[in-house]
Amino acid sequence: MASTRAAYREDLRSLLPDDENLARGLATVFGELSRRERVTHIFASTFPAEIVRCTFADGRRVELLCKYSAGKLSDSGGHRGGVAYEAMVYRCLLGPLGVSTARFYGEYTEPGTGDHWLFVEYLGTAVRADEAPDPAAALLAGARWAGELQTLAQREPEIASVPLTEYTVDYYVHWARRTREFGAARADDYPWLADVCRGFEQIAGSFAGPDAVIHGEYTPHNLLVDDGVIRPVDWESAARALGEIDVAGLTEGWPDDVASACVEQYQRVRWPDGAPSNASERLDFARVYWALRWLGHSPQWREKKLTRRMAQLHASGARLGLIE
Repeated sequence: MASTRAAYREDLRSLLPDDENLARGLATVFGELSRRERVTHIFASTFPAEIVRCTFADGRRVELLCKYSAGKLSDSGGHRGGVAYEAMVYRCLLGPLGVSTARFYGEYTEPGTGDHWLFVEYLGTAVRADEAPDPAAALLAGARWAGELQTLAQREPEIASVPLTEYTVDYYVHWARRTREFGAARADDYPWLADVCRGFEQIAGSFAGPDAVIHGEYTPHNLLVDDGVIRPVDWESAARALGEIDVAGLTEGWPDDVASACVEQYQRVRWPDGAPSNASERLDFARVYWALRWLGHSPQWREKKLTRRMAQLHASGARLGLIE
């Protein structure tokens, strides 16, 4: 697996623009630079990306994370929007709201290919939430950040016109059916899985629609802690959907006391006058979706996370009445 991942990342590096094209794109956004240095970005995953250290004529320096579409498409069943979509999220949503995230510097469309490039601040001194000195405190701050984003976005009228992806009934059904298909080969291990998938399809209409603005992959890996400030990154999965989905992603696999504290913090921020009467059902639906989203991604299930993911799916599915 490690060698396969290394080969994939090497393939991504081969798609980076050459020096001449990079200089042209940077000049379009920043003007002429006196110096630039390209550094490998070891965490590049879906799209090729690199770190570029830029020096301006006046001596000012900026470290950029540059992400390139490079002809790659990755909608992941409607879950991810790609580089151009992520740039739009930074430009039209995160920037106007003034929330703490990586600073958006600009975007560029390469002539001829139409490939989109994204330039954001490289947070080189930040650490992932799960690697922070106090991970539980970082997760708690992340839960508060999610609630604040959703509350702030709801208060700003102009945010309603931002063309974000919306999780519809069809979207949820898509993941349930894929999971049921992939899980057929493991029916002896998880005889209840097909019932959860079918039941999830039947109740999806009660939770679909534009409930809140979410990150969409709000995991500790995408939550950076920069000198005590939470700065979520990787926004190509931003959407309008059930707000608790971000809480489900944030807390999956963590001890019950940590997860419960995060849920309470999120609810306190989002609903200061009290959470809705169906708050528990909302959270369980989000947790079922979160599991189905990853189980439905590929028929090759990652055994490392499978046991805990199935335990969470079974528990939430049972509370929702999806298991006979």
